Amino acid sequence: MKARRTYRFRLEPSPEQEEGLRRIAGACRAVYNWGLDRRKEHYAEQSKTLPYAAQNLELTALKNRPGLEWLKEADSQALQESLRDLDRGL
Repeated sequence: MKARRTYRFRLEPSPEQEEGLRRIAGACRAVYNWGLDRRKEHYAEQSKTLPYAAQNLELTALKNRPGLEWLKEADSQALQESLRDLDRGL
């Protein structure tokens, strides 16, 4: 039998880093909720689910909307992963 090792790490970010992590988490949460609402809208209109690829294209346009420019500050891969999580969850 092969033994497995487990490592534990603790992050201790500086206050500036912590603020950045919170900003990214907030952006991911906002994109996830937007994606879920968008899928519900699309399903109500067309009785089909909106695929990840289509939502990913809409994400680019979303970041350029007035009032949502703050989404550009977050890492794009993190935002895309939020949409992938949504896709896997439905």
